[in-house]
Amino acid sequence: MSDWQRVAAADFDAAAGLRQQALVEIAWEDGRLELPVLALGRGPGPRVLVTGGTHGDEYEGQWTAAALCRELTAEEVHGRLLVVPTLNRPAALAGRRTSPIDGADINRVFPPRESAPGSKESGPSAAIARFLWEKCILSADALLDIHSGGNEHEFVLSSNLQGRLGSTAGEADVAALMAMGAPYAIVFDEGGGEGGMPHGGTIEGAARALGKRCFSSELGGAGRLTPDSVAVARAAALNLLRHLGLLRGAVPPSRSILLTMARPENSVAAPLAGLFAPHVRLGDEVREGQRLGELCRLEEPGFPLLPVTARCDGIVVAVAARARVGEGDTLFFVAERP
Repeated sequence: MSDWQRVAAADFDAAAGLRQQALVEIAWEDGRLELPVLALGRGPGPRVLVTGGTHGDEYEGQWTAAALCRELTAEEVHGRLLVVPTLNRPAALAGRRTSPIDGADINRVFPPRESAPGSKESGPSAAIARFLWEKCILSADALLDIHSGGNEHEFVLSSNLQGRLGSTAGEADVAALMAMGAPYAIVFDEGGGEGGMPHGGTIEGAARALGKRCFSSELGGAGRLTPDSVAVARAAALNLLRHLGLLRGAVPPSRSILLTMARPENSVAAPLAGLFAPHVRLGDEVREGQRLGELCRLEEPGFPLLPVTARCDGIVVAVAARARVGEGDTLFFVAERP
C-alpha cells in the first residue's frame, strides 16, 4: 500500500484531492490502528459513503468495497465518493462479528458518545465510530452500509431499507432500493421482540435521523462468499451509485421482489437449545403454522423432536447457519409481501 498515505484522524479532510488514498490513524486509550479510506471525485453531485466490514464476519461488503477502491477512477465520479472497506478493522481482519480488542459491535454505538477513561467508549470501536461520524457521515448525502448474514445466518440476496412502506420509507428511497436490482428488496421495521430488527445504535438509524438517505443489504452470509453473492453485491452497489447520480450509466430495469418485515412475527426463535434442522430453503413461500424445521434434544433420553413453525405467511429470507443453536437464537426470518 505504498501509494496510500498516513494521516491523523483529526487531519483527515474528506473533500481533499481528486483521489485521496488515506491510511487514517485511529488512536484510543491503549493503542492505535490504520483504517484505509478512499475519497474520490470532485465537482457537483452527491456525497456518498460506502462501508463494508461493519461486522467483520460479513465478507460481501468488504469484497465489494475493496473492488470499488481498486477499480473506480476519479473521472468516473460526479460528486464525492468515500469508501471504507474494513470499517471495524480489527473485527474484519480477525473474521469476527465484533472487535477482538474490545468485544464491541460497532453497529450498536451510533451516534458515538464522548469517551471517558476506562469506559467502553474509550476503545477502538468507539474511536472508529467517532471518526466515521465526524469526518464521513455528517458531510454525506447518502450512505450504503453493505451487510450479510455473517457466520450466524444466511440470507437471501437482498437490498434493505429501514422504514415502513407508506410512512417512514418514502417513495424515492424505495425506488432507489429497487434500483439496486438484488433478487429481493426488503423494507424492515420490526416492532420488538428479542433479536428483532431494527437494532438500536446502527449507522443507518443514526444517519437517517439526521435526514441522510441510507441503504443497506443482507447479501448471503454463512461465513463465506459465493459467485452469486459477489456478483449481486457488486451490481447492487454500482446500480445504487448510478441511480443516485454519482456514476453515469443506465440502471437496468429492476426485477427485485419487494418484501417487508414490520412485525415481531417475522422472526422465529429457538424455544430451547438443541440440534437444528431446517425443512425449508431460502426463498420458499410458507404459511403461518407451517413446520419450518425441528430441534432435537440430544441431552434428553429418547432424543425428542420439537417442531419450529412459521408465525406468519411469507417468504423465508434467512436461516440460521449453525446446527447447534441456543435458546432464543433466531432460526428464521420470514418476510411478507406488501
